Amino acid sequence: MLLEMMGHEVCIVHDGVEAVEKATTFGPDIILLDLGMPQLNGYEACARIREQPSNKRTLIVALTGWTQEDKKQRSQRAGFDLHLIKPVELPALEQLLRDY
Repeated sequence: MLLEMMGHEVCIVHDGVEAVEKATTFGPDIILLDLGMPQLNGYEACARIREQPSNKRTLIVALTGWTQEDKKQRSQRAGFDLHLIKPVELPALEQLLRDY
């Protein structure tokens, strides 16, 4: 809701399989992707999204409660550009959008 209030077009999905499908049809500039999703976790979803030619330059951000260094390294290997810890503060999200 906050992203929509800021004027952004938003598409919400509820599992990793749907995230991969929507990444193709929706054509996002930025994807905020949870790591702990059903059917296909965020790491696998990100890797599959990165395989799509149309999403090579999409900014993909891991949003997670997992703070361990090995989780951050794994997200980078999967193709994530950033690893943000939940709950993300609104100013940090606004800065991310401005920078991109």
